[in-house]
Amino acid sequence: MEFLFRFHGKPCFARGELVGLSGKAKSGKTFVCSILMALCFRNEVLSMTRIEPRKLHVLWYDTEQSDESTKDILCQRICQMTGIQPSQFPADEFNVFNVRQKPVAERLPMLEAAVRYRHPDLVILDGIRDLVNDINDGVVAQNVVERLMHLASECHCAMVCVLHRNK
Repeated sequence: MEFLFRFHGKPCFARGELVGLSGKAKSGKTFVCSILMALCFRNEVLSMTRIEPRKLHVLWYDTEQSDESTKDILCQRICQMTGIQPSQFPADEFNVFNVRQKPVAERLPMLEAAVRYRHPDLVILDGIRDLVNDINDGVVAQNVVERLMHLASECHCAMVCVLHRNK
């Protein structure tokens, strides 16, 4: 397997695989994703290191945040972690898609098209639940997971799927 990062010396986040990140509200899921995105531009952030010497291409697909929240995370968190000024952020290596306003039925096909077109090394899917109308429909949920697994494998990228736990 080809890994993107190391955590305390152990490889993690393999290309062609899905990684699940789950937790309650305000438990740090977006912060962890911010660290991963910053690692694509820096060699080391906290106790994690990037394995490849070159910068990695990131695709951040956000189904939940408002445009303002997405911009705030990008400018206030990721830019600070990388040391890159917001005005100099490399948009060609960091693609941001905020699809909260899009109908649920359009979100998965749009993600598939974006990944196939942009060829990212790392995909952050913040809000996998928002790709379906009813997360409790096991058949539909399984179909989405299978499509995402195929996409990650076909496009040779690591895909981090954030699942927000609710009561």
